Amino acid sequence: MYTFGANGFQRAGFGGGRRRQRQAADDQPRQPATLKTTLLQLLPIILFFVMSFGGSIWNALFAERVIPDPAFNFYRSTAFDQQRTTTPTDIIGRSSPVRGGVTYFVNRGQWMNHPVLRTAVPTPDEDTDRRTLARFDLKVEKRYLELRYDTCARAIERREKAMDAKRGVFGIGADWDGIKKLKEERIEACEEVKRWGVRIAY
Repeated sequence: MYTFGANGFQRAGFGGGRRRQRQAADDQPRQPATLKTTLLQLLPIILFFVMSFGGSIWNALFAERVIPDPAFNFYRSTAFDQQRTTTPTDIIGRSSPVRGGVTYFVNRGQWMNHPVLRTAVPTPDEDTDRRTLARFDLKVEKRYLELRYDTCARAIERREKAMDAKRGVFGIGADWDGIKKLKEERIEACEEVKRWGVRIAY
């Protein structure tokens, strides 16, 4: 827009007022963020952490503490210095009886620090303690049977290889007496597994 005055033609713009209004608005002091606004901005992050770690924190604070069983071994050592023997019982059920007679070793300090098993030395007085001890003895016996079964399987494999070596090539030069002797040999681990009621043919 042009205007005529004492100084001649002059140009006037329409946007000057709006620019001055924006500058005035920018010059006004900004209001500080309130606590409510800050919390609303942090809410997604807070919810993320609650959903991610809430269950773990709850379990750590309120879940029932699971007490691990003591470690055991079937050979005495400095770490496993206390000898024990499984006690026959069917207190935890006739389908899962403890046969008894299996010797094993535990760490004396670890055993005595167990809140239940330590009361089972030498004879438990309460049914709860007896059941806990029976479950532990059953665990020991199952592991013992697994080891004896593995020993039996390895012995059978070694015997089969020895018999194959005595058969020769297409029966030529076969040592039939030696093969018969190997077949008749009893493998102690396998015999023990059979005494536990496990059917095994060898």
